[in-house]
Formats: sequence, C-alpha cells, structure tokens
Amino acid sequence: MSEEKLGFRIFTKVDRIPRERFEKLMQVTTGNVCDAMDRFGAMDYQIKPVDPGMKCVGTAITIKGRPCDNLVVYKALEIAQPGDVIVIGLYDYTINSTWET
Repeated sequence: MSEEKLGFRIFTKVDRIPRERFEKLMQVTTGNVCDAMDRFGAMDYQIKPVDPGMKCVGTAITIKGRPCDNLVVYKALEIAQPGDVIVIGLYDYTINSTWET
C-alpha cells in the first residue's frame, strides 16, 4: 500500500544525539551540514526563518501531512522533547499552514 493511501504514519521512536553535538553544529552553516550528509536533508530554498538571524538546531521530528489536517501535529507535540524541532511537510501545498504559533 502506498504512503498516500495510508494517510499518515507515526514513528514514535526518535534517535536523539547528545546536546554537545548541536552546540558544535550551531557554528557551521546549513549548506556545509547538508553537504556532509551527502547533500541530503536540506529544506526547500523558499522556506525562510521569521527572523533572518534565527538559528535552529535540534533533533527533527518530521511530519508529512495533508493540508488542514493537524492530527499528527498533536502526536508530534507528545513525542517531542526540549531541544527537538518539529518539521511539517505538506507536499507541494502552499496555500495555508497546518499549524500556527
């Protein structure tokens, strides 16, 4: 069965790395980190921080959801721990968000 037919999947086991590693990553540019990961893991270039000086480093809790469906977002909030970063992907849908703060 394809992922689209499933609707969503939840992986509740998250492998977290020590906080000291994140402190070192804060000193490196995003491009260099992605290059070190075999050029895998970069977000779409159109995604920008709210504040240009903002930096965000942490274990990613990733969500691939459907537009306007925030059920898996609530589960991610249960799984997330301090220092984690929740990343929500809605395929190519850009009309509105699934989650607002």
